[in-house]
Amino acid sequence: MILVIGGSSGIGLGVVNHFLKMGRRTWLVSKDKEKLSKLEKNLKKDYGSLVQTSCVDLLQPDQVNHFIQEVEQEKNHIEYLVNNAGFFKYIPFLEHTYQDYDDQMALNRALFFMTQAVIKNMLKNGKGSIVNVGSTLAQQPVRTAPTAAYSMQKAGLHVLTKNLALEFASSNIRVNTVAPSVTFTPAFDSLCNEKELKERFGPVHPLGRIGEVSDMVDAIEFFLSDQSSWVTGQCLFVDGGLLAGKN
Repeated sequence: MILVIGGSSGIGLGVVNHFLKMGRRTWLVSKDKEKLSKLEKNLKKDYGSLVQTSCVDLLQPDQVNHFIQEVEQEKNHIEYLVNNAGFFKYIPFLEHTYQDYDDQMALNRALFFMTQAVIKNMLKNGKGSIVNVGSTLAQQPVRTAPTAAYSMQKAGLHVLTKNLALEFASSNIRVNTVAPSVTFTPAFDSLCNEKELKERFGPVHPLGRIGEVSDMVDAIEFFLSDQSSWVTGQCLFVDGGLLAGKN
């Protein structure tokens, strides 16, 4: 089974669709109850019992704790975990509120303890592979797109990757990070449309375009699969060459 936290749109939904097509039992988590219900209905038409869903708002501790109990009671082996949940908006540092900051830190708290519950399942079953979806903004901020609290949240995931990789390597559990640069997903809907995003950010990347969801799904699949069986604690920047230098 693969568990995708933040699996109802964008990169997460790309991962869900990819693994369902492979015939894998897939458990997706999203906070949008109505959207999740529609998605579950559509996916079950094609994949039936392979589809499992949970509605969880990661900013609500009671809902997170309830989900952790679901994970603890899960009989199937959760062999793969993708921590994809995240949200951002451009906020100048001096305009950040306590709420902006607290929401990002609450997200990491939720992912921290949900991952803890999943690793307990993996330990019972003898192996596992985890991918945290980070961001180039955790390492390389952009002056014209300020995201200080979001960058801190993603940097926390990058560091968590290394800690878990080291602690659980001897238990046959691998942990890695995929860190995208600009990739068009619904997260950008409130900021600009796809055309504007491509025109603004595509030329900045040495490879001349923004990322596609499929670019990220391929990288995530690599880390989850046995193709990377001797790789753990790593961060792969899937960034069109951005960290090498901007055009």
